[in-house]
Amino acid sequence: MKINKQIVMWAFLVAFVIVGGVVFSNFKINSKQPIKTEPVIKNSIDAENMTFNIDGEMVTLKDGVYRAPTVPDYASSREARLLEGNSLNDDISGDKINDRVVILVDQPGGTGVFYYIVPILGKKDGVPVPGKAVFLGDRIIPQSISFSHTKNLMSVSILERKETEPFSVTPTVSKRFSFKVVNGELVTVK
Repeated sequence: MKINKQIVMWAFLVAFVIVGGVVFSNFKINSKQPIKTEPVIKNSIDAENMTFNIDGEMVTLKDGVYRAPTVPDYASSREARLLEGNSLNDDISGDKINDRVVILVDQPGGTGVFYYIVPILGKKDGVPVPGKAVFLGDRIIPQSISFSHTKNLMSVSILERKETEPFSVTPTVSKRFSFKVVNGELVTVK
């Protein structure tokens, strides 16, 4: 009986080592190895003090805000500003240089509050180039900006209203936009 217990114990130990070795070797074989790529050039893009193209009009932000009268001697004014907390820093253009994507909020003097997504492409000379602003919606709620390196695709999620709802209703309908960078501009992908 004593020999049988030892044999069973040794057999169990050998089986444990063999199973552990197979599992460990499978883990090593099937685990993703890091892909060696060129490092992305990191830069600091100061969007807070930059000029943007909003619907063909150049708007220069100072400390993240632009203010100008809509009509001289009129109480109404236009305000454009960066939306805080909703930006993306990544290489969206695929040139191994860090870029930035921001959301601009434009209030041109009426009741509208227009939201735009803007790419700012980093350049080797260190001077970033903002692309044209792309309209997202009026009185929406931006949710997130993300970028997929595998698909080379940027996604922007927002909340909007149903087409039948007035603008006084809080947006609750989810919508996602997908973009690619083509020749320095955002192009909508369906």
